Parts: sequence; structure tokens; C-alpha cells
Amino acid sequence: MRYDAHMSRARELTRLVSTWATGSAFREHVRESDGVRTFFHPTAEEPPATLHVGVLVSVSLRFADRDTDFHVHARVVERVATDAARGLVLAFLPEEKDRQELVLASAEGESVPYLRRKAVRTACDLAVLVALEDGTTFESVMSTISERGAHLETASLRPDQRVHLRIALPDRQPRIEVAGRVTSKIVGLQEGVGIEFIFTSSKQRDAVAAQVATFRSRDVIG
Repeated sequence: MRYDAHMSRARELTRLVSTWATGSAFREHVRESDGVRTFFHPTAEEPPATLHVGVLVSVSLRFADRDTDFHVHARVVERVATDAARGLVLAFLPEEKDRQELVLASAEGESVPYLRRKAVRTACDLAVLVALEDGTTFESVMSTISERGAHLETASLRPDQRVHLRIALPDRQPRIEVAGRVTSKIVGLQEGVGIEFIFTSSKQRDAVAAQVATFRSRDVIG
């Protein structure tokens, strides 16, 4: 079995989920200074010492009123631990400016193409066994999943390539096994590929949708 070298790098990043009741509530916590946008990520307790100033983190931003989930990277610029608030001040990365604009557009209530997806992407950190048509297999990491597809953190696949995925779910849930097609390739910090699931029947489609819905309801990422 060949292991994806990108997987170890992906797992080095701490993953945070920042959930907001409304996009406007998040927008109130966004600041801009010298062209750098930051936002405050509240925590119930003092953040762990490993999340010190300068650390790069992977963040899933969720706006409940918009039913959206954005995946961004950010850098810790301040730790807050006062009687009034606890959490982290995180700075968006300049190289992800386009994604910043989508996040802010959503928070401000605008309708953008990203929000018109019928299947909501959910941030995750799932181990996946990828099998190619020639019999080659390797392990990778899935960073988002929906009822119709996923994002894999791998540079080993090319657009239109067909794959078979064996996705490990937490808490001894049955694995998701489904075929897929590479629909897009991303470079940079979010390096990876977009995968569209290919179902053999409506029964399989509904079964995968049910498994994804169960995973999402458990809110296993935090």
C-alpha cells in the first residue's frame, strides 16, 4: 500500500469548528487593519497552549441561519483569556482572499454561487482508502463531505479520474463505500481534489445520504 505524503502534512494542522447562530453575529467579530482581516473564535475554556500565536489552523466556519459551511485556513494572532471572553483571534490568509469574500458575502446575507449547492458540505477529518482502476490503492484524508461528494487532501489524482472510496466513519459506524469521479483540483494550502460520488442505484444514493446525515448530526468535529 502506498501512503499519500500529503496526509501527514494535513494532519499536522489543528482543525477548529467555529459555529455561529447567524452570519451577522460572525460579521460583528470581523476586523480589518492594514489590509489584514481577522475574526474572533470564542472557546468555552482557555485555548490549549499548542494554539500559540503564529500557528496555522484549519477552520470550518458555520452559519446556522444560512445553512452553510466554509473551510478556510487562518493564523493565530492573539490569545484571549479574560473574564469577559476566551478564545482566539485568527487572521485570514492573503492567498485565500477569494474564499474570504465568499465567507463575508454569506455573513452579510448575499446570495452567492457557493451557497446554491443542494448538498451542504460538512468539515471532517476522515481516513479514506482510495482505489484506482488499475488496482493501485493509497490512503488519504477527507476534509469535507456531503451527500453528493467530498474533498480529498491529495495531489495524486487528476481531473476526470475514476476512483473507489472506502471512508472510515467514527464510533464504529459502517464505512461508506462509493465510486467517484475527480471534478476539480486545487493547489495551495487547500491542495486536493473535489470528488463527485457516482452511485450504482437510487438505493445506494439514499444509503450514502443517510450515513452522511448521521455523521453530520453527531457533530464530531470540534
